[in-house]
Amino acid sequence: MTEWTGELVFSIDAWADGLRKTWGDGKTQRVERMVPEIVAGIELILETIRVRREEREERERQWKILQHRRQLAQARLKREETRLSRLRQIIELRREAQEIREWISSLPQEDSLSVDSDLGRMLQWVDSRLAEIDRRTGLDAAKSFAGEGDLFPAVDELEDPLGDPPVSSGWGY
Repeated sequence: MTEWTGELVFSIDAWADGLRKTWGDGKTQRVERMVPEIVAGIELILETIRVRREEREERERQWKILQHRRQLAQARLKREETRLSRLRQIIELRREAQEIREWISSLPQEDSLSVDSDLGRMLQWVDSRLAEIDRRTGLDAAKSFAGEGDLFPAVDELEDPLGDPPVSSGWGY
């Protein structure tokens, strides 16, 4: 409900952290004489709004940077898992080759083993398996592993000079 009093009131509709937002006629002072105070108050409110906007923009900028750093950390983690998985495969194959060689060396050396016998054909298969393992775990395979999928790039695009970002607090920061 509006009450018509004939008094002039100047008001700003803005959230201003307790700053004065209303100037009105009083018993001894009129709005017309308060113009310098009103202008100063408006400038202060506008400055407060600007500072608040800049702080919000800075928080958003920092949040975007943190999100990017978290994406880099996730990508580094995934790359490390891929590296370890591939290395474990090579190590497991090398173990298999070592065990096969130990088994072969434990067999009695018989000149009578022919490729026509089951044992002879099995030993041929074991030799080919060893050759395959050596091929898959040798220097050429290591070079191939090191060069596949940017697992070991010369310039690491996933590097974060600040280290790993803090764990998310659940509040989006």
